[in-house]
Amino acid sequence: NFSFFLFLATNAPDSCNSYTIHSKTWQFNGHNIAYEEFIRNGNGITSKVEPVLLLNGFGVGSFHQHRLVSQLMQGNQAILAKDVANAGDQEQVSQIFYGIDYLGQGKSWPKDCDDGNSDSERGLRYCIYTWTDQIISFIHEVVLASCSNCDKVHIVGNSVGGHLAVILALKLPENIASIVLLNATPVWGL
Repeated sequence: NFSFFLFLATNAPDSCNSYTIHSKTWQFNGHNIAYEEFIRNGNGITSKVEPVLLLNGFGVGSFHQHRLVSQLMQGNQAILAKDVANAGDQEQVSQIFYGIDYLGQGKSWPKDCDDGNSDSERGLRYCIYTWTDQIISFIHEVVLASCSNCDKVHIVGNSVGGHLAVILALKLPENIASIVLLNATPVWGL
């Protein structure tokens, strides 16, 4: 029995009434990958709460969901507060949400991109296999590495992000707490 919601972002720390967005980059196979962290304002972060990773649809970046962040975080905070109260814990909690751009989309393009002709693009494939490897590395190197007491992440996948979420659940069952599919692209042959 679980519940959670989405997140998403913009540049530098951008602050809204209920959350702060931190835009960051991370290296995957020599390419800068843009990602965003969404942290609820005014609450301490606890290592007891599993993070949420939102996987967006094809052709956009994590910015595509910005307008949903406030409502999703607000609803999620109410659920977390209830769970903590039921456990008898007095600690304030907040959950970190992550958004990531797939290589070749959003703000995550190879350096000096030239329709596949630049040195940085040689041998590069923009496909489910590349994005699956990218997200697995991101989960291990960023998401779980920044949560001191977590070994699982919730995945919310929209469109092709839903397709990726199913693949991740099959490849990383030990690290996936749950998946939510939103208008997911069909998955064949798994």
